[in-house]
Amino acid sequence: AVIAQGLLGRATVLMGIEKGRLPAEISIAHAGLAEAFFCITVALAWVLRPGHAPAPANAGGSPLFRWCAAATATVYVQILLGALIRHTGSGLPWHLAGVVYCAGQRVLETGDDPERLRRPALLAMAFVLAQLALGMGAAVWLGQFDVHKGAREPLQIWVRNLHLGTGALLLVTLFLMTLRAWRLPPTTDVTRT
Repeated sequence: AVIAQGLLGRATVLMGIEKGRLPAEISIAHAGLAEAFFCITVALAWVLRPGHAPAPANAGGSPLFRWCAAATATVYVQILLGALIRHTGSGLPWHLAGVVYCAGQRVLETGDDPERLRRPALLAMAFVLAQLALGMGAAVWLGQFDVHKGAREPLQIWVRNLHLGTGALLLVTLFLMTLRAWRLPPTTDVTRT
């Protein structure tokens, strides 16, 4: 992943500076791989931490795991769509907060605290609200997603970068929840009335 990211970065510099044009696909791939590498780093830190026990034989069977995995995948797709919008100016700004909210709510409704999932669930839900506020602020302030207009004022730059950074933090928080939920027994779920 590091080598691939370096090659994409090299292509960004060579095509962007020397040739005066940078294909959007390279920028989008560079952004997507950066987020994936962030998750890989978190997974390595989580698995290699002192006292980490091997996963149980029935790992990955919990319905809560499927909810967390769906929320993580949704946010990753949202990040790729955001990169598409940022680098091409096309597409619609889909903010798919529903799956993230539902996954967090299911964790909070379990009543117990499986592998300390409640705190990351609350954090993820807060990140969703921050993302929506920052994204709407960036969209309105920068002219309805006109990426060619760009951020010129320092506060505009801060809002845009906070939006990008919060998206990365949301992704890695959900990914950590997914790793933790993977270890839950298949019976861990919320019964709905």
